[in-house]
Amino acid sequence: MDTNQLVFFLGHSSVHDAFDDFLTENGIKKRPKLSDSFPYKVASSEPGLALTFEDSAEAKGMARKSEGQFVFHELYVDFDRTKGAFQGELPFGIGAARSIEGVEAVLGRPRVRRDSANPKFPGLFASYLIDGIVIQLKFADADGKALKFARIGLKENNHVQQGLA
Repeated sequence: MDTNQLVFFLGHSSVHDAFDDFLTENGIKKRPKLSDSFPYKVASSEPGLALTFEDSAEAKGMARKSEGQFVFHELYVDFDRTKGAFQGELPFGIGAARSIEGVEAVLGRPRVRRDSANPKFPGLFASYLIDGIVIQLKFADADGKALKFARIGLKENNHVQQGLA
């Protein structure tokens, strides 16, 4: 699935015609509904890739691009081989980079870069802000050699409060 195209659709509702067509063409038939439990997450047909929707985008400071109850606000990319790791290209020219060195070669120094002090979540964390999109990268190790997951989504109030945007 083209993650650059998914980034383009961030901020659109799940019923926006072009986005709905894109999802259907890529084998995603499920759309979020109020009876679903929060968070409103939809798995893609591609392993390790999920889309997250928000039903209160304005209240969280997210930029909405189209009308509809559920706004597509985040792409979640998992690289955990035990869960079915994402094998595709990452957006923003990151491509197949899976290390902090590879990412920094494309995007430069991150806005935030720190080691996790939490023993439950060890490893390096890096965050970028590009054109209103927050890219959060979590590496499994402190050297940033193995990307664990990536979250790519709309800037929201919480990101600003945490200094990520």
